Amino acid sequence: MTGTNIRNKKVLPHGDIIKLDSRLWYITGSLPISHIPRNMVVYKLNSGRLLIHSAVALKEEFMLDIENIGKPEFLIVPNKYH
Repeated sequence: MTGTNIRNKKVLPHGDIIKLDSRLWYITGSLPISHIPRNMVVYKLNSGRLLIHSAVALKEEFMLDIENIGKPEFLIVPNKYH
């Protein structure tokens, strides 16, 4: 994630990184024009790299926390609106 364009995007409100399991994390956020939550899931693969589902821009400190978990390898984008 370091050095990518995501650092230049507007960061919308989001919660903390919630650890669900030893290899699974969850972050939820909100959109300013909707009550529909944004949900990001991070899964640590056996290789130590990360699979990220429905990525959202996070505050810098949270981006660093994700990078400390592992290096992103796969990004799943659920549909064209993500």
